[in-house]
Amino acid sequence: MRRCLVETTFSMWFVLLAAAGLPGQTEPKPVSIRAARIFDGRGAVVDAGVVEIVGSKIAKVDRRAGPVTHDLGAVTLMPGLIDVHVHLGYIAWPDPKAGALEPLASFRSDALLSNARSTLLAGFTTVQSLGGDDRPLRDAIAAGIVVGPRVVTAVRQIWGLKWTPDELRAQVRAAKADGADVIKFMASGVFLAGGKMNVTPEQLEAVCVEAKRQALSARAKTNSDFDSATRCNSSSAGRRACRG
Repeated sequence: MRRCLVETTFSMWFVLLAAAGLPGQTEPKPVSIRAARIFDGRGAVVDAGVVEIVGSKIAKVDRRAGPVTHDLGAVTLMPGLIDVHVHLGYIAWPDPKAGALEPLASFRSDALLSNARSTLLAGFTTVQSLGGDDRPLRDAIAAGIVVGPRVVTAVRQIWGLKWTPDELRAQVRAAKADGADVIKFMASGVFLAGGKMNVTPEQLEAVCVEAKRQALSARAKTNSDFDSATRCNSSSAGRRACRG
C-alpha cells in the first residue's frame, strides 16, 4: 500500500510539473495519466481511468481507450492530501522537555528539505505550517527549485501575553505585510507546560476579527478551552480548534 501511494504521488507531482510547460508557453499541451484505479475526490472510484491535466489544472477524469502520456499500470491514483498543521522545520529530539544542543545550520537545512520531500512523497501536496518562518521554503517549492508540497505558512506565531487588542490587531497586519498566508494565535501555553488558556476573550476576538478583515484565516491554538478557539477558527476558516 505504501509503495502504491509513493509511486502514485510522485508520478502525479512529476506530471504536473511537466504539464506546466516552459516559461512563456501560452498553450500547454494536455497530459493524460492512466491508472488501474482513480479516486476522483468526489466519492467515486474510476477503474482503468484517465486523468487529463492542462497546465496546472485537472481538466477531466474519465475512461478512454487509446494512448496516454503516462500509463502508471497497477496503481491507485488519488488527489493530493492536505495536512492542516505541520512544522516542517521542527527536529525531534529523544527528550523534548530536556532540550538539546543547537544543531549545525547545515543539518537543520538538510532536515527541512528532507521533511518537505518526505511529506510530498507520502501523498501530501499541500500543508499548513503553523510555526516558524517557512517563506524561503514556500517560495523555493513554488518556483520548482525544491521538491515539496505547497506550503501555506503563518510566518510566525502571535502570542497574547500582555498585548492589548489594538496591539494584537497591529501584529496581524504586520504578519500579512510580511507574507503570511494564515494567522497562528497561541491562545494557551504549550502542552508540555500544562497548556492552559492564557488570553482574554477580547484578545482572541481581536486577532480573529482582524485576520478576517485582512482576508486571512486564523488558527487559535488551545489545549483547554476548545469552544473559544473553535469560534475563532470557524468564523475565519471553518476549521475546528487544533491540539498540540
